[in-house]
Amino acid sequence: MFKNKTRRPSLMDMALQGQEPLQRPDQLKLLPIEMLRPGPWQIRSHIDEDKLKELAQTLKSQGIIEPLIVRAEADHYLIIAGERRWRAAKLASLTTIPCIVKTHISDGDAGLWNLLENLQREDLNPVDEGRGYRIALENYNLTQQELSEALGISVDRMTRMRHLLELSDDVLELVAERTLSASHALILRDLSTALQFEMAKRSVEKEWSVQTLKVQVQQLKQQPSRRRTSKKPIDPAIRELTERLNQYLGTPVLVKPNSKDLTRGELRISYHSLDELDGLLEKMGLPEFSTRVDG
Repeated sequence: MFKNKTRRPSLMDMALQGQEPLQRPDQLKLLPIEMLRPGPWQIRSHIDEDKLKELAQTLKSQGIIEPLIVRAEADHYLIIAGERRWRAAKLASLTTIPCIVKTHISDGDAGLWNLLENLQREDLNPVDEGRGYRIALENYNLTQQELSEALGISVDRMTRMRHLLELSDDVLELVAERTLSASHALILRDLSTALQFEMAKRSVEKEWSVQTLKVQVQQLKQQPSRRRTSKKPIDPAIRELTERLNQYLGTPVLVKPNSKDLTRGELRISYHSLDELDGLLEKMGLPEFSTRVDG
């Protein structure tokens, strides 16, 4: 005789502990595409237009294989899962779309359904992925270990993606667009908002590796620590001049007046590669001086 096996609870079961189970008078219907609306619980902030067009071409030739999950409203249907397929179907000029209609599902349960569907898709950008983990952990009574096991994603990755949300909005936009990698962005967490974006832009423009960016950030952190040891406050005019030089030259600059004679001092300009030095010389009107040695 075979022993009865205990069913392992699904992620939805764990998240809905102690709540009424979902009623399931589900119906598979072919709905007019204009009767569907995006649900308010969508966690995606970016949808790749090129990939959407590729999906539209696939739907034109093969149709929609996986039905959308929707909830019936008074005169329309709200999409719980499958908004990307719906958008692609519109691009493909499809008139109807297969849907599983759920008539008894709350906003909270619909939000969880959408969240889980998105988290298990490979094309979710790192920022939305981090937001998804945060929502699941904060709103659905899940532990990191439960979420990790259910999704097949390591706790370390979930933690790293959630740390991304500590960055400035400008940097998050670069990550969401996949212009800057999550690994690069996480190095910038301890910098000020302005410096985060400045270093992110320079990393993208100069195509720095993660290790190169790490070195640059470490060197940048050392400069403020030296300024904090100064007993006298920085003169506003010196601060403004320093900021203008930083912006113009695109590299850290230190203006250090002589403590005894303010008409004298030092101007220190940092560079971290020969290419960067060549660029600085050109900006200072000295293009004839070159760091390159002819072979």
